[in-house]
Amino acid sequence: MSSKEKMLFACALYWGEGSKKDFGLSNTDPELIKSFINVLRNVFNIQNDRLRISIRIYEDLDRDRCLNFWSRIVAIEKEKFINVDVLHGKKKGKLEYGMCRVRVLKGGDLLKQVKGINKAFALAIA
Repeated sequence: MSSKEKMLFACALYWGEGSKKDFGLSNTDPELIKSFINVLRNVFNIQNDRLRISIRIYEDLDRDRCLNFWSRIVAIEKEKFINVDVLHGKKKGKLEYGMCRVRVLKGGDLLKQVKGINKAFALAIA
């Protein structure tokens, strides 16, 4: 895939799964998270020090197991994760490792760029 195709893929992912307040995306699919982060790093040139990773898990999930899993997926040490939110209830089997949230620190310009691309796409196909 070209860089442009990867950028459009990330914009589409953000459109469907991203936060509308800041530049962040949450999902339970490890391949989706990994792909999104790879595009952030390799197309948008976002360095790891601007990535803020957190996870949301249910109380019946093993916290360390989930942290280790998402740490491998995002290629960031688990000690650098900003939060582990533990929710009440049981979801084992449905969300084996919980949900990962990726946020870009000072991502306002990136948010404007992605929203602009998505708006241009919507106008082009209208």
